[in-house]
Amino acid sequence: SSSSSSSSFSDDLPATALFDAMREAVAVFYNATTARSCFDINVIGNNETTLDGRLWDYLSCGQLSMPFARDGEHDMFWKQPWEPAASAAGCFVQFGEQTRGFSAHIDYGGADLSSVSNIFYTNGDLDPWKPGGITANISASVLAYILPDVGHHIDLMFTNPSTPTSVYIVREHQVDTMKSWIEQHMSRSKKH
Repeated sequence: SSSSSSSSFSDDLPATALFDAMREAVAVFYNATTARSCFDINVIGNNETTLDGRLWDYLSCGQLSMPFARDGEHDMFWKQPWEPAASAAGCFVQFGEQTRGFSAHIDYGGADLSSVSNIFYTNGDLDPWKPGGITANISASVLAYILPDVGHHIDLMFTNPSTPTSVYIVREHQVDTMKSWIEQHMSRSKKH
């Protein structure tokens, strides 16, 4: 859902107010109970988050290499170029395995989706990963749907009282689309 922190941001905020808003946004993750006046960003709040992070690290080391870099000029972070050799060495130290680098690109064709079918991509409009996602339909059976005013993979989360209407709509569309793909397959199978 649209978090309360997202309403704190504005394009015309002065720098100090922007950092205050950023602290409030980060506090949603690190201090959801609001019990702390200060929080340690090096401590993960729960076991599920720790496990999720560890599994994602393993996946990104083994199959989904993500060459992210920061230049310190066009972002709010310190300069940190992406170095493939250092990334591979870190993966080996952390997991004892050689990185497969760009195996997802090699195995699945990378950005060339011309030969794939029956994929339904979703992106939350407020998801910071959206710029790296598929945000437009590729073909009649490779679809993309942008959920307005929501964050990262909310359509995959359990429903709760704050689930926005857009999530219900996209879920219904996903189910209907998948049913039609199955029906098409079954009808082709009967002909052969």
